Amino acid sequence: MENIVRFLIILSTVSSNNDNDLDWNFCGTWHHGNNPLSLNLNISTGCKGISISANESFLSINGQITAQCRRSEVITFKHLGLESGEDIKFCLDWEPLLDQLMLTVGEKKLILCSPASLQDSCCTDLSDVQNTQEADYGILNTEIYHDFITDKTRMAYNFQAHSTNYTELCEQAKRESGPNKCAEPPYAHKSDVEMKEDFKGHSVTSPAIAGRPVKSNITVHLPAALKQAVKNVNNVACTFFKNISLLQEAHKTAKPINDVVEITVENEIIRNLPEPIRIDFYHEAVSESYLRTCVSWDTRKDSLQVNWSNDGCETQQKGENHTVCLCNHTAYFTVLVDLKPRSVCQPLELTAIRYVGCAVSMISSFALIIYLGRKKVCVHTVYGNSF
Repeated sequence: MENIVRFLIILSTVSSNNDNDLDWNFCGTWHHGNNPLSLNLNISTGCKGISISANESFLSINGQITAQCRRSEVITFKHLGLESGEDIKFCLDWEPLLDQLMLTVGEKKLILCSPASLQDSCCTDLSDVQNTQEADYGILNTEIYHDFITDKTRMAYNFQAHSTNYTELCEQAKRESGPNKCAEPPYAHKSDVEMKEDFKGHSVTSPAIAGRPVKSNITVHLPAALKQAVKNVNNVACTFFKNISLLQEAHKTAKPINDVVEITVENEIIRNLPEPIRIDFYHEAVSESYLRTCVSWDTRKDSLQVNWSNDGCETQQKGENHTVCLCNHTAYFTVLVDLKPRSVCQPLELTAIRYVGCAVSMISSFALIIYLGRKKVCVHTVYGNSF
């Protein structure tokens, strides 16, 4: 029966017009032992396939399905802040158009491969093969594309992958999911800039999107100080992302705008530039009552989880549709918009002044009361003694 279910799932994912899978999802429950638990990652470039396995102590993800991402490490569940008591539910999600691999463990989303811009080919159409026999510890209650497979405990699930043309897959995404799934041009676009010896600065603009005015494109100005900070490196990459749900669900009190920009200089760590990188974000109108903040995510500090921070960035609001970010480092960048409005007639500066004024007023009032009280006592004493 289990084999029949698997066959029907595979059959249902193959359409008559030979369309490819735009994403892939595998879920299960890890039945483990009482030992300390760890996540074992071994991900490399290629398009052979991926394996998800588990035993008493390790949940392992091994494979070659990415175009750019490489990751090899062992991470303890304690380090991730995850409990290791009862059986653990998890899901693995793959988006080939973004080269993005994400593991959800409980309520925590872990980015194994962050979004990237592709050009030639991507790896898709994962089909399960050579699954292991039943075991005491392993993975049970498995699902593929949210379709139930089996409640038996198995040590490993293996999936074979196939390479497909990136442009063709992107066109398929536009046909099936509309412009938000794969914008025009693709929602992850990379621009490389060569910094020669006489580099004086350079501006990079996001590609034009059909139906949007040119003025709404994102512009990045790379200062001359960037070349001075990395004298032995000549190339800097600007990647423009749009409508990436993973990057837009990563904050509790504010919501990122639809656009994200990543700026990288090969493997260099760039911080404390004397002249900041300038990013002009053009976005949907944001009322003055909602605070906007330029933020960045440094994957070198926290590569597994999106963590937006305003450290090293200055925010300039140029109007309801325009926000300028001045940042002294390289990272992912976006603009956070507070979910709760503040009073339009009380901007932050006015609110601070008002608080100071109230404090001064209260102190003055207390001083006046004490002064009048003392004066009354003195008057009473003088007139009392005169009778």
